Amino acid sequence: MDMTRKTFLQTVAGATAALAASSVADAAPKSNLRRGITLYSYQEVYYTRVMSLEDCLREAGSIGASSIEMLAEEMVVDFPNPPEAWVTQFKNWMQKYGLEADTYTQFQETVMIKGQDQPIDKGVAMMERDLKLANRLGFKNMRLLIGTPIDVVEKAIPLAEKYGVWMGFEIHAPNQIASKLITLWVEMIERNKTQNVGIIPDFSIFQKRPNPATRERNIREGVLTRDIASYIEDAREAGQSREQARNEVAKMNPKPGDTRYVDQVYNIVMQDPKSLIPLKPYIRHCHAKFWNMTEDCHESSIPYNEVMPVLIEAGFNASLASEYEGQRDKQDISTDPYDELEQIRRHHVMLRRLLGEV
Repeated sequence: MDMTRKTFLQTVAGATAALAASSVADAAPKSNLRRGITLYSYQEVYYTRVMSLEDCLREAGSIGASSIEMLAEEMVVDFPNPPEAWVTQFKNWMQKYGLEADTYTQFQETVMIKGQDQPIDKGVAMMERDLKLANRLGFKNMRLLIGTPIDVVEKAIPLAEKYGVWMGFEIHAPNQIASKLITLWVEMIERNKTQNVGIIPDFSIFQKRPNPATRERNIREGVLTRDIASYIEDAREAGQSREQARNEVAKMNPKPGDTRYVDQVYNIVMQDPKSLIPLKPYIRHCHAKFWNMTEDCHESSIPYNEVMPVLIEAGFNASLASEYEGQRDKQDISTDPYDELEQIRRHHVMLRRLLGEV
């Protein structure tokens, strides 16, 4: 890795962060929410081998993250059975860079043979495989994707207790907080009287506006027409109905992508952050999703300034894993492999401000 380039970027980012924090700081109350990072945020620099796992951990520690979330299948050597020497090295890195192993992401394979659902016992065996590895690596929490079968998780509760790992179902857009699925999760948790299962909100549920990075890539690829996309977004912002917008777009000689964009924009409905409060007892980890951080350290699509005060005032006690997903929309034009790092740093400037860390 070009350490000179990296050091330069860190210096510039540090100065930017200090300026932003001092110039826009407000009197946010002290919070029990803790800044962390999912290593998935570094997917581009890691995949292209610009940065190693240790580089990612060093970077996370350098911006004041207290914890990490890890995708073991992506980053653990000889997954799922890494050599003990590698496990020791990983733990040493965590200590060196002042990080805590907070959350391990589990991918439950529900279909291994086409047309056949994975048997429950095999799903439980897969869960034990990951619970065991999470324990070896020192992780105390496990993120379960929204499609993880509830019966597999219920049967795995004794295993979670054995390995000392909490399992959290992820609420992710377009799923609603007030939905049958979340009700089933809560009923299962209460039925088993377990402290080892809970819920992980992903901040995609708080998206309020279209993602500009995705829109711009679609325009570059000819999927969208800029003027039509702008009209659709402005119409929604102004309170025009979906049907009105659809009728107007039909008069503009639209591409198929333009027509689809009407529904894509109008389907964005920010959920009320206060609706998360009844689930507070089940939450100890959150995915702080973001796609595009502006130069003044605000997220373009998710109004963190509306979400974070609710969580702070309600007394949520949880880690916040910054999850950057904007790099996939810039792969066709990005010339700087460290763009990811700057976006993540800006996100932490914003979190510091909102959490009162000034």
